[in-house]
Amino acid sequence: MSACDYATSSSPPAWPSNMPGTIGPPQGASANRHAACWLILLGLFSSGLSGLLTLSGCSRPPRLATPTDLNPATPRSDPWDNALRQLRKETTFTVCRSVLQTLNNDLAADETLRSTLLSAGTLDALQRYLPLDAADREELRSASFTPHDAAYLADCLYLRDAARQMVLPELSAREKAERAFAWVCRQVWLHPWLVETERGVMATALPPTAVLRRGTGSGLERMYVFLAVLQQLGLDGCLLGPPEAVDHRAGHVALAGGKTLTGSPRGPFWAVGVRLQDDILLFDPWQEAAFPAGLKAMQANPAAYKDWLATTAGVSGLTAEALASARVYLTVPLNALTPRMRLLHDKLSEPLQVHLAMDLEQLRERFAAWQPHLWNPPDDRFAYGRASRTFLPTDHGGTDTAPMGQRLFDLYYLSQLPPPVQVIPAELRQNIALVRDVGERIAQVARSHYAVRFLEPPTPRERIQRGQFQDAARLLVGLQDEFGRGLSRIRNTPEADRLRREWIAQAAELYEQLGRDPGVLKRIEQHWRTEAAALLLDQAICEVGQAEATFLLALCQHEQAERVQLRYEHAGTGDAARLRQDARQAWEIAARAWRTYRGQYAAFHAALPGRAPLADRLAARAERLARP
Repeated sequence: MSACDYATSSSPPAWPSNMPGTIGPPQGASANRHAACWLILLGLFSSGLSGLLTLSGCSRPPRLATPTDLNPATPRSDPWDNALRQLRKETTFTVCRSVLQTLNNDLAADETLRSTLLSAGTLDALQRYLPLDAADREELRSASFTPHDAAYLADCLYLRDAARQMVLPELSAREKAERAFAWVCRQVWLHPWLVETERGVMATALPPTAVLRRGTGSGLERMYVFLAVLQQLGLDGCLLGPPEAVDHRAGHVALAGGKTLTGSPRGPFWAVGVRLQDDILLFDPWQEAAFPAGLKAMQANPAAYKDWLATTAGVSGLTAEALASARVYLTVPLNALTPRMRLLHDKLSEPLQVHLAMDLEQLRERFAAWQPHLWNPPDDRFAYGRASRTFLPTDHGGTDTAPMGQRLFDLYYLSQLPPPVQVIPAELRQNIALVRDVGERIAQVARSHYAVRFLEPPTPRERIQRGQFQDAARLLVGLQDEFGRGLSRIRNTPEADRLRREWIAQAAELYEQLGRDPGVLKRIEQHWRTEAAALLLDQAICEVGQAEATFLLALCQHEQAERVQLRYEHAGTGDAARLRQDARQAWEIAARAWRTYRGQYAAFHAALPGRAPLADRLAARAERLARP
């Protein structure tokens, strides 16, 4: 479909002045803002973009089959072999849901295959050290696989793929942790997403795969992603914070001297850690670096690290006093604690090389020297243990039953679309009436194009994170060609600027007659079918698309170079020389890609906080490693 074809679609509603709306029931101005969000979503659906709001597959609520669905005369194959065969081919949410529905049928029909039920007594014992709310208990007690188990399984397989491509099996636990943390900092640049809640404006803490797909997050969200990656690496992760953090919710705002730490709501914790035998390796998600020593050494003599602490005091808020009294906190996905997930883990984890279940008691024992606390504040939708379940709507296995447009899931996707300043031409932004009548129509078309190309799973970013570099690069180069053709049409059209200016002036006259001239609507639609309108749409669609495709291609080539560099650093004598040359060539490609992005599109993305520093940092590393 051409830009001119999109121009004839129905006009969109008024643009919401503040995209993140209230999570609770809308009232007053918030109600208007939610209505606008809902209408924008409706507009995207009307353009054939229903996939924007689905992780994959249909959007109907999942149906859990019962034994009555089975035909007893049909010969049975091994249900675990069937599940394994499907999950080896595809790991989308839709496939995971289908696999678990089938397993529910098979398990219900054969008592020898069933998982055990988590009894009320076991739940009560668990709750003595792990805070649970009523919804947690319900999720934990089910003997059958729940709708959210499918989302959890799909997330684990996503993170398994990510973990595979960022490390090598022969690396030590420390090396794996360091590589994984560096990867998280490359894939998630610091920019918290703030929303209005019943408790006021706060930073969200979304589930790890949602943060990875978005590519931005808070320090706490970086910690969440790191914990999820550590699970797939088979390493024990933890959070570090003050004694009072046990009662703090994820949206807690840490203050020092009346000022917000880290430049945004910090959350309850100041570090994320990895257990290494008898010590804990610490990482600062704001400084993007490991602490200078393990927890034991730093707590034994905080004064020895006063210079380092002084440089981080304004970032993580950590002081020598806070370090001395720091507590270790454990938090895990609640689905990982269920007997049914243990059964799935025992059957599928080895062939799929994925970690699905966790033994909380054994985890506590491994951290026993630090007397860990379990962190899962009841009724906190952003707590790590339940963040995925409360984030997702019911048709994706979650528990959010809010209407479309008010769900956090919807607002999350809308927040990833280009801001109006990037897609509405400057000439229109100077005219309030035209922004409402013309600019928003252009913005809807541009945002719809962007959603299809960059937010439809598997997204280019997801392919990069899963290590599918060739597929991602091929897709992104194709997008660059597509957007490049649109920009070429503008450059090759004689007097394109004059045509656009005249079209805007004529549009102003036409829209001014709305409500007074019954025939003006037909003339407006004809006006949208002109060559000048197509030029305006090409500009809106292709500039933002070309900038994003160029950034993601540079990120893809950077990650590919990181992988080659890793193999070179751990190569045997016979392969070292060849891999050294391969690594240098890969870094040369990445460096050129970053030069292209920074030279042509960094200014275009200046309104996106955190992106320019990330590009600068990665470009400097690529340039350094590309040198002979």
